[in-house]
Amino acid sequence: MKKLFSALICLFAVCSFALGQASDEVLVRGHLIDVRYAFPKQDFFPQYDWKCDSEVMSVVGKGGAFAVSLYENRGAEQICCGRAAKARIALDTAEGVPSPWVATGETFDAAGVRYYVYENGRVKTGKWTDVPYPEGCRHSAVVLGQKISVDGVPDFGTVIARVPVLRKSAAYNQTFTILPDGSYLAACTGVTESKGVAMFLSRDGGATWSRHGSFSTQKNLVSNYHNLFVHGGAVYLMGVGPDREGLRICRSDDGGLTWTQASDSRSGLILEGQYHTAPVPMLVSGGRLWRACETYPEKLPFVISAPLDADLLDASSWTRTNTVGRGSKSILGFKMTGSLIEGNMVEAPDGEVINFIRTNSTYTSGFATRLHVSGTDSLHFNPDSDWVEMPGGGKKFTVRRDPVGGLYWALTNPDSGQTHSHSGIYKKGMSHSLERNRLVLVCSADLVNWMEVKTVLYDPDPFFHGFQYADWMFDGNDIVGVVRVGAPESRGLPVRQHDSNMMCFVRIPNFREL
Repeated sequence: MKKLFSALICLFAVCSFALGQASDEVLVRGHLIDVRYAFPKQDFFPQYDWKCDSEVMSVVGKGGAFAVSLYENRGAEQICCGRAAKARIALDTAEGVPSPWVATGETFDAAGVRYYVYENGRVKTGKWTDVPYPEGCRHSAVVLGQKISVDGVPDFGTVIARVPVLRKSAAYNQTFTILPDGSYLAACTGVTESKGVAMFLSRDGGATWSRHGSFSTQKNLVSNYHNLFVHGGAVYLMGVGPDREGLRICRSDDGGLTWTQASDSRSGLILEGQYHTAPVPMLVSGGRLWRACETYPEKLPFVISAPLDADLLDASSWTRTNTVGRGSKSILGFKMTGSLIEGNMVEAPDGEVINFIRTNSTYTSGFATRLHVSGTDSLHFNPDSDWVEMPGGGKKFTVRRDPVGGLYWALTNPDSGQTHSHSGIYKKGMSHSLERNRLVLVCSADLVNWMEVKTVLYDPDPFFHGFQYADWMFDGNDIVGVVRVGAPESRGLPVRQHDSNMMCFVRIPNFREL
């Protein structure tokens, strides 16, 4: 009998191991499932302002894990227990819960909802079991345990990096370039334990990625709103310093392994003061290199440029235009524009240099604006006529002109025109500027008339899915780049769609044939 018992224990262990599941772990399946922990000041429901209290912690256990969805959602639909885990759930009903689920007598209140705890002693290790949801349930089912993971959550593209601790930081400033040897170099912030920029390299066309180089924000002094680009055989990173202080640029002559220090006007400190910008494209036109920027905190756009043969680390090489945009609130006439930010330097069909810029508004995301450059130091626009209807023009986008076909291409986040709401932080509805659950490839022949070509990434949920701030390049017949992604994962949900928890690589093959 002892031998038989030992054999059964080994069999259970093998089943759990085969699933990649720890013995004390509960796997959960369902729609928009979050994993949270019973600590004071911890929100119980995602995107809902109600904190765990002593009653919750007395049932769940202080620091204990629980899986839950939005306040009004179904919650977990199935669970799979490791051999040392118990099948424990909480439902907002005391009636209609089928056998073999048995009430434990424990209850707790969450945001005015009375929950009743049930256990199932017949759940087989390594086997999926349905979580009941009787007719009387109105709020999310809750799964209780010590260790919980969400199963079956898809990735969107190839995941390059994730935040170390979900909801404690966010992955921002995703940027991408192709090195002279054909390798891909990407960078972002928020995905390492230390603050600052982290770089990643792929030598196999984006299939696999590894940490690369020794860039240090503390040493190299670029920390935020940066973009990678290659010029004259070297790779550069341009952005702002800590606390937005100084527009700075660093150079690497060894493919991103080591970098210069942007400490003064001769070594990369281009402009003093505070600035806002983003991973925006560089433009080569008229023998100069162009880039769009904004002041801070006003967020007024301007443009800088330098001769192609100049020392880009020397501040005297760069010329800046005036700022514009104080009258932008009237640009859409009947709709107020919040700001003109995160512009794209492009050459128009007639050769004019234009800052084609995001028209940020809470009312619409369907417009971009043309800012015109004259000479090297003048920027101007007409707030009554220089706006352009563009799908997703109110959110961050990157525009590039195809050197083969001549068309302008961009990856944007058009909104659906619908109002999205739930019982929590979006009770009054989500602004159009935050609807980012559809990444779309768009194109134009003239920077005026735009058309949607292909949906690249999509999920019907707008609250936790954001495919945003794509930075990309042409690579032969393909478009390749990185995307700032907020999406569910095995650890649960991000805070919201805006607060990305990963950087992903995407490839759009044969884009000219779409």
